[in-house]
Amino acid sequence: MKTLPRSVRTWFLLVLLASCTNTPKPTESPKLTEAAVSTQTIQLTQVVIPTDLAFSTPLVHVLSQSGLSILSVQSSTYMAYFQSTNKAVWIKTNEGIVEAVFFADSAEAEQIHITEQPNEAEKGRYLYIIQAPPPTLLHDLTIDAAFRLYFTAAHDMLIETSSAELNKTLKHIFLEQ
Repeated sequence: MKTLPRSVRTWFLLVLLASCTNTPKPTESPKLTEAAVSTQTIQLTQVVIPTDLAFSTPLVHVLSQSGLSILSVQSSTYMAYFQSTNKAVWIKTNEGIVEAVFFADSAEAEQIHITEQPNEAEKGRYLYIIQAPPPTLLHDLTIDAAFRLYFTAAHDMLIETSSAELNKTLKHIFLEQ
């Protein structure tokens, strides 16, 4: 019996080993409980919510139950805007993007005042001045946007979108209940 050269045997074993280690193993879908929320990736409406954004699960559920298709859930740049919280989420829906900042209570969200100002320097841009007492904000913030933004304070959240239609939907969901 003729044996294969050592290099061929080594290559064959490497290929065999690689194919064994890269084969995904089927897993059961986890049953969601409140205890599981903080430690497992949550799957809701066929979208994965990262574990560090588990706080947004009720919002995602409400949006989904209201008829919006949830396409993606990610971190929001609003996480760094407010000193009193780092809980903010970016949600892509079939009608547009929703960003929400979560506060400790509704009184904090209701204290936020947002003013749209004309951008004299650049036509077609929008300036928004965000004001709130400490500890929510230590100083006023300015957002310079290429498009109009719509803000809604509801419950313990400040919600923002750039879609007028989606804004109407959000107001209907959260303010007319």
